[in-house]
Amino acid sequence: MKIRRMKATFGTLQNAELELREGLNIIEADNEAGKSTWCAFLKAMLYGIDTMKRDSSGYISDKNRYRPWSGRAMEGTMELTAGGREITMQRTAQGQAPMRKLLAVYTGTFDKVEALQTGSAGETLTGVTEPVFERTAFIRQAGIRVENAADLEKCISGVVSGSESSTSAKEVGDQLSAWQHKLRYNRTGTLPRLEAELETAEAKLRRLEEKNDELAELRAGLEKLERDKLQLERDLEVHEKLEERDRKLRILDARDRAKSAEDDLNSIQAELSKSGRPVTREDVAEIRGAISALGTLSASIQRAEETRYHAQNALDSAVGQRGDSPFAGLSETAVADKVAELRTLETAAAAEKRKKKPVWLLAVLIAALVLGAAAAVLCSTVWHVLPAAVAGGVLAAAALAALLYAPKDETDKQKYAAFLQERGLADAEGFCKAAEAYLELCRAEEQAKIELAAAEQGVADARRNAEEKKDTVLVLIGTFLPDVKDLHEVPDAVAHLEQLLERQTKAEFTMVSAQNIYATLIAGYTGDPEDVDRSYMPPPIRSKADTQAALTRVEERLRERTALYDQARGELRAMGDPVVLAGERDALREAIAAQKAQYDTLTLALNVFREAEAEMQTRVSPVISELAGGIARRLTDGKYRKLVFDKSFNAQAGTADEAVSRDVLALSAGTSDQIYLALRLAMCELVLGGEEPCPIVLDDALTNFDSTRLRGALDLLREMAKDRQILLFTCHSREREYCADFEDVHCITL
Repeated sequence: MKIRRMKATFGTLQNAELELREGLNIIEADNEAGKSTWCAFLKAMLYGIDTMKRDSSGYISDKNRYRPWSGRAMEGTMELTAGGREITMQRTAQGQAPMRKLLAVYTGTFDKVEALQTGSAGETLTGVTEPVFERTAFIRQAGIRVENAADLEKCISGVVSGSESSTSAKEVGDQLSAWQHKLRYNRTGTLPRLEAELETAEAKLRRLEEKNDELAELRAGLEKLERDKLQLERDLEVHEKLEERDRKLRILDARDRAKSAEDDLNSIQAELSKSGRPVTREDVAEIRGAISALGTLSASIQRAEETRYHAQNALDSAVGQRGDSPFAGLSETAVADKVAELRTLETAAAAEKRKKKPVWLLAVLIAALVLGAAAAVLCSTVWHVLPAAVAGGVLAAAALAALLYAPKDETDKQKYAAFLQERGLADAEGFCKAAEAYLELCRAEEQAKIELAAAEQGVADARRNAEEKKDTVLVLIGTFLPDVKDLHEVPDAVAHLEQLLERQTKAEFTMVSAQNIYATLIAGYTGDPEDVDRSYMPPPIRSKADTQAALTRVEERLRERTALYDQARGELRAMGDPVVLAGERDALREAIAAQKAQYDTLTLALNVFREAEAEMQTRVSPVISELAGGIARRLTDGKYRKLVFDKSFNAQAGTADEAVSRDVLALSAGTSDQIYLALRLAMCELVLGGEEPCPIVLDDALTNFDSTRLRGALDLLREMAKDRQILLFTCHSREREYCADFEDVHCITL
């Protein structure tokens, strides 16, 4: 048999694959990378998983140890070559039993390999049972030492003797010892029991007088115990009927709850589907989004109205301030005209002020006249009078001109003063400032009117958008809430939808839970839950547990009292007839003598068999020792040349220069591993030979080897791999490095 490929979901392996070749395969991987898991998977593919084993202190059964970490079922395939045909084996779970179901077909076909369809597929392929395979070709570092087993002993004995043996020496010896043990084992053996019966028979004669009173007392106690037992059995029957009724009622209640939950869910779903299709949480979210958008538009309307309010206030303020102005009611043009008119009056008033002549002009005129007259009187000649006359004439003319051009009245000045007084202003500067302020108020009023108009338009636009969005929202809501006609109804309707969706979720959970509970209850029930006895049954005073405990105690006491009573009756019957009692005593003595003779015969047979077993051991041990010794010489680089094994495969090894052999336990761990590896390889050659020998699996079996002995072991394995496939799992790289240049070695790194 040769393994080609394995694919496993097993322990840490998740759909992992391992492809192998003929000859020596070195599989290198770090610790916890799955080496031992692959080895366990290979054995499980051959022999399955023993589901009867249980976890214990310091031990985890394979069904739990290699349960896939992913939570998937334990399963896998293995492709191999056997009998010249390619075969694919597949193991899957069967119910709760992992790797129990086996399918073996010829690769590429659906033709079953009938010889491998039974539970002994591994034995068919390897030629040995699982215990033999574990003690020969399945070599692990932690279990490299060989333990004896009946199957292994039968295989080795059959090979040495040349005949197939169905019984091992160990089994025969154990059977003889068991028969001996059965005859004489403390108080439960046949001889102790017969001796006790003889002592009892003899004691009956001594107890004849005291048994009469004891028998009467026992009888009264038995009658009371039987009454108590009958009552307790009736109470227990009532408890069971009540429990059965409660179980049926729980099943019916669970069924009704499941139906009620389903009806509730259907009702909710029907209400959610009024619009033609079921309303989902996404639909509610969409409605909520539309309402939120509508709320945003309402906020926009409010902001627009606030803007209009502020614009109206600004306009009212500007109008009020303009009404308080001296120019209230005038347009900007009229105010400008008033300013121009003021400027004209101001100019005219200024001109009138310039035309007014002072008193000195009149004085000048008078002086000129006087001067002229004086000159005329005082001057005697024309030449003297002429300059004075000219001067006086000039002065007079100037005075006359001034007098002629003087204003006739105060009209322009009065108009100017009246204009200012009419506006309540003191001067032109105040008038102009008031006019400028009034014009600013006019412009502010115009701007306020513009802003108010814009705000009015904004309010109108916001309301129009809100109405359009409202229509859109109503259309959307109408899709899911056909009964809603107004937006004021939407929040309550949406809240109702959300409540329905929440109720739907809870109803779905409640329905599934109720259905699961009902399915669980009805799955383990074989009767008709509808057939319920509803008649009144008063419950017993004690609970069922107390009733059962009391019944157990009463039955135990009844058995004890019955045994005592029967014993007493028998003793009394025997005591009433001494001849019968003597006959019983003699019969017991004869039986004891016969059993002792049988025991002596078994002792003689066991001694003879042990001598034969020792003789067989002298034939078997040399064969194994010689074959294992040759392998050990190679593994230990020629140091240990002779090996001796007892029937339990405890080994002793000796070097060439030592007179005696040493117990392997006294050697180093590496040497001990090499000795027992030699023993395993020898048994593989001895027991697992044939035309198609099964593969040898080594799981970190060379870890304790030094470099020199490791190379010797690898050379030996290469030679053995010419005839059989060998799988060497290792956590070191030195095996791969040593065999890197050998074409007959296949190195794999996981």
